[in-house]
Amino acid sequence: MADLKISALPASSTPLAGTEILPIVQSATTKQVSVANLTAGRAVSALSLTSTNDATINGVTVGRGGGSVSLNTAVGANALAATSTGDSNAAFGASALASNLGGIGNTATGFTSLRDNTSGNYNVASGYLALGTNLSGSSNVGIGFSVLSTATATSSNTAIGYEALKVTSGSTNTAIGYQSGIAMTTGTKNVILGSYSGNTGTLDIRTTNNNIVLSDGDGNVRAWWDNANARFYGTLLATGITNSALTSGRVTFAGASGVLSDSANFIWDNTNARLGIGTSPSFKLHISTTGNASSQAYNVNTDTGAGVYVGYIASTDKNETALRSYGSGFTTFTHAGISLANFTELWAGVASSTGPAGMLLGVESASPIVFATNNTERMRIDSSGNLGLGVTPSAWNSSDKAFQYGSNSCIWNQGSAYNIVGQNWYHSATGDFRITTGYATRYFQGVGSHYWDIAGTANAGTAISATTAMTLDSSGNLLVGVTVTDPITSKVSGVTVTPSTTCFRVYSDVSNACAMGVTSTGSALINFYYNGANFVGSITTNGTLTSYNVSSDYRLKENIAPMTGALAKVAQLNPVTYKWKSNGSDGQGFIAHELQAVVPDCVTGEKDAIDEDGNPKYQAMDTSHLVATLTAAIQEQQALIESLTTRLTALENK
Repeated sequence: MADLKISALPASSTPLAGTEILPIVQSATTKQVSVANLTAGRAVSALSLTSTNDATINGVTVGRGGGSVSLNTAVGANALAATSTGDSNAAFGASALASNLGGIGNTATGFTSLRDNTSGNYNVASGYLALGTNLSGSSNVGIGFSVLSTATATSSNTAIGYEALKVTSGSTNTAIGYQSGIAMTTGTKNVILGSYSGNTGTLDIRTTNNNIVLSDGDGNVRAWWDNANARFYGTLLATGITNSALTSGRVTFAGASGVLSDSANFIWDNTNARLGIGTSPSFKLHISTTGNASSQAYNVNTDTGAGVYVGYIASTDKNETALRSYGSGFTTFTHAGISLANFTELWAGVASSTGPAGMLLGVESASPIVFATNNTERMRIDSSGNLGLGVTPSAWNSSDKAFQYGSNSCIWNQGSAYNIVGQNWYHSATGDFRITTGYATRYFQGVGSHYWDIAGTANAGTAISATTAMTLDSSGNLLVGVTVTDPITSKVSGVTVTPSTTCFRVYSDVSNACAMGVTSTGSALINFYYNGANFVGSITTNGTLTSYNVSSDYRLKENIAPMTGALAKVAQLNPVTYKWKSNGSDGQGFIAHELQAVVPDCVTGEKDAIDEDGNPKYQAMDTSHLVATLTAAIQEQQALIESLTTRLTALENK
């Protein structure tokens, strides 16, 4: 090869492919070597290095990231790896902005910071996993480990500090401090300074908005602005503030345009802990106005125990409109009250040592307590303690306590024995009277019994002469129309139910008969049962006839056999005629004990029986039981007749 100066050689117009041959002197011998073999395994030192694609330097990728979009900067493995159209992004750290596609203006510094961002814009993330799962949220700033690390679509948040706003899904929040706002979820437009998590102690703003919280490094809340209620919580200590325009002792307030001011009409006596309005205070609360000194005195005084007066106080009498307190105004009660004209009062208090304990409401004089709505009286408690609802109570006996309502309805206790419900009935010191014109009724209970009384119609105010219509006594006896348990013996019209003796009694002292009926044919007027649910008979009607039935179903019987010897039984019967002792009327039939000896089923009771008082217990008969015996006797007799007829016919035919 002819000798040539290197400077005389033409310049390469394309990047070296690594296959070009260069001369090299090796061990005093000139040899050829390729560019690739020349640089293999050796560091290349240069003042500058230009590459049209992303380059990897010692395992670190440097370039524009995926898509090689201009104005993007990517430093770190997989940084900006997926970007296709987004520009003006800067990613420093492995997997920083790794999923970004079209997001612009984002800056991510730190491993996996803004890793999942695809379309969010103008975010700044610095720190491991900072804004790591953000997908589309924009204008967020996150500085610190795992800040805003689970947010996906939130925007305009600022989080500075370890795990600040880690799990929030709200927007426009600011949190500065260690784990500041770490518990925040959906709340928006909140500001947290310090390590308050968003839910500590009694303060929980995780889902609320527009709060400002100042906390210490332990997360304790020191001050808080509650936007929902427009309140500030916390303690502000200001020292060394003076205002020459303010006067010592006066209460400072916000004047026109919010300028601090004070007034001679509002005085605080710090030495004696007194507040004066319109005057220098002589009492704990002292209010004074201009005008007549004796007619417009307002004061609250607990220094001497003299009482509390607010309102119009006259100096010579008790005509006053006032709110006042007594040390011991009544004989029994220590109380406070509102006094109106002519010493009519509403007072409440607690009992003294001589009276009952508790909260009390009342008036001092013998006046009623009246309750009204819509300018109309609705309820009244009179001076005797009786209650009227919509009505003024009648003149009840002083020993009674009554509740009267409507025009003439009432409930009261009469002495200590009876509780009574009445209609048009009140009990005075002299007796029972009608409240209005009309009928009067009452139901009362006492001494274990219940009574229902009725009285006919009469004028208002007339005395009541009542009849007891029904009684349920302490033994469980029900008396209707009578006051005795046995109306039959007493010959008094009425009905009684006495479970302990004869259960049901009905008596009428007039010619009217007892009646019983039904609305449909084939129905029972009375069903009879024995020992619970065992049906034994009934009285029924078909609309024309009445039947007296006894139970006779074959399913109730056993050992059924034809009756024999009936004709002989009939032959033993002794039919007789007689006169009844009660009225001398004629009668026919049998003598009970004689019939009992032949057909026992027909007779109840025993001959010559008496009760414990020596009174007769008379026998009774039911001759319907003879029907079967008489029927069998007729059959026997008919058989005998037929036999004799046959024999007679045979004799006649010989």
